[in-house]
Amino acid sequence: MSCSNMMCPFGGRVQRVGFTLVEVMLSLALCIVITGLLAAASQMYLMNIQVERNELTRSRAARAVLQVMAFDLRAAVQYKPVDETALDESIADAEEALAATQGEEGQAEEEPAEEEEEQVVEQPGLAGGPNSISFDISRLPRRDQFAPVVDGKTGRVVSIPSEILNIQYMVGAVEEDTNSGNATQPDSGPRIGLLRMEFDRAAKRFADQGGGPVSGFEMMAEEVKGLAFRYYDGDQWYSEWDSNEMRTLPVAIEITLQVDPRTAEVVQQQARTGDLDAAFAMQEYRTVVHLPVAESAAAIQAREEMKNYVE
Repeated sequence: MSCSNMMCPFGGRVQRVGFTLVEVMLSLALCIVITGLLAAASQMYLMNIQVERNELTRSRAARAVLQVMAFDLRAAVQYKPVDETALDESIADAEEALAATQGEEGQAEEEPAEEEEEQVVEQPGLAGGPNSISFDISRLPRRDQFAPVVDGKTGRVVSIPSEILNIQYMVGAVEEDTNSGNATQPDSGPRIGLLRMEFDRAAKRFADQGGGPVSGFEMMAEEVKGLAFRYYDGDQWYSEWDSNEMRTLPVAIEITLQVDPRTAEVVQQQARTGDLDAAFAMQEYRTVVHLPVAESAAAIQAREEMKNYVE
């Protein structure tokens, strides 16, 4: 038999069920601690997500830059002179036969041609150092670029785009935003990053002769602060390459990008505090591009040995 809420039949009182003030205060303090830990854990989780997102963005940007550079390098062309030995021998034999029938008349006609100076023309190729590269590519213009340029006064075609383009890559600074044509803010300073320049070889030659300016470098990736190249000839790696001296393009080119891991907010905060020179580790992204039209040093040597053997 249970007692009533107020009194017990034996005269005793029933104790009420509840929490004391000390227990309530301890419970509240424990809830506050747990809530603080959960908030800190949530904030740390969100910060890690943001760091991983920034790293993924940088990786995608670096991958996209490397893909563009690889696409350009695979289109590189190299001038190869035509072997005219057999043609020269045939012409010499014909001239000797003609001279034998007509006396010395044929030789007298050849003398002015020997005095003519040979015009030196810069041949397409690749010239690169450890931190910059310049090469010529063969690529058909787009439809909008292929439209001829017509003089408005005379109506005559004055220029058409060429399929031989020169492309240059380097890390440097620009003072103007070439995409918008607006100068940067005076307090922002020059923008340093990966620069790319593409121009028509014919327009460049015309400009070198005083015909006018050509387009300058454009900012391709401001996050890239370092650029390195290495060139492979099929046997060993080189830090520099000149296709005119090597007589061919490199078999493969190794490209290394150094990307600044700091976000724009961090850079601005360091600029306000004057701590831009704080130490931080660059992130490197590397790829090796194979050039399909290149010949290895062993193949060139074998071809020359075969040619000497035949002669």
